[in-house]
Amino acid sequence: MGRSGSLGIEKAPHIVSVNDGALWIWAIVAMCFVPCIEILDWRHAVQRLCQIVTLLFGEGNELGKAWVAQHKAFLWAGQLWPLFHYVHTRYPHGEPWPDELRQALGYFFTHRHRMRYRQFRQDGYPVGSGSVESACKVVVEARLKQAGMRWSRNGAQAMLALRSTVLSDRWDDVWPTVAARSQVA
Repeated sequence: MGRSGSLGIEKAPHIVSVNDGALWIWAIVAMCFVPCIEILDWRHAVQRLCQIVTLLFGEGNELGKAWVAQHKAFLWAGQLWPLFHYVHTRYPHGEPWPDELRQALGYFFTHRHRMRYRQFRQDGYPVGSGSVESACKVVVEARLKQAGMRWSRNGAQAMLALRSTVLSDRWDDVWPTVAARSQVA
């Protein structure tokens, strides 16, 4: 059984991965967790939407504020068409789009299947990575980043494995295996 099997992931009815838009992250997800429900972190999508509104309307424009609120609602409903349609109407056929705008829209197009936020919420999946980021602070930083601590990679991994086991209330299940391995070595 592989490493992921030892964590019980094979028993999960669905695997959900919520990440930002970095393609290297999605490549790792594709290699390690197929099949997987992929969700683009809501906060990152909104940040990119705000980048587009600044490109279209300028900084602090009242019309732009109303536009971004409306398009956040569309995005929350999983509707990307209004965004693409609006930009298309802003730039007549054949008129080039600014590079930054083209890149920002490319981000939405590339990740469109990861932005079905209404469906994801209806299915009970998280659309933000905040809970995982918070858990990292509790599990990792609270233990490993105390004053004066220095860790080797192996030592840190071992400590985090033990801490995760304790915090997930699995110590009684895991400890006999750990103890047996240490007696053999």
